[in-house]
Amino acid sequence: MIDEDDCVPAPYDPGITLVPLWAAAEGPLTTRGGTSVDLSADELPTVTVAELADSAVTLTYPIDLEAHQLDALLDRLTVPPAFDRSGWLVDHHPLVLHDGRRDFDEFSIVHHPQRGLEIHG
Repeated sequence: MIDEDDCVPAPYDPGITLVPLWAAAEGPLTTRGGTSVDLSADELPTVTVAELADSAVTLTYPIDLEAHQLDALLDRLTVPPAFDRSGWLVDHHPLVLHDGRRDFDEFSIVHHPQRGLEIHG
């Protein structure tokens, strides 16, 4: 017999889901695979949405981030309307990398080719 208390979901650690995108000196933002992404578009193609969802990384406090780092990411990285409209990317935050990194006030997120995203600082 299942007790009603057994059906209470476990609490999740607070976190943020990031979608890494690469910025070039000229041209559009791209996925790691080179697909162009226009964050100001009304909608994104389904194939692009699937690629973005597949590349998403969830970072949580206290496992991956300190509280102030999570707060900084949530404050600085907004969810574009096209992500919300896609269904698959609701609550996903684009992380635009310049030369493989994004600097914040007291830390950086760096993309390592083999290990993925790393928090420095």
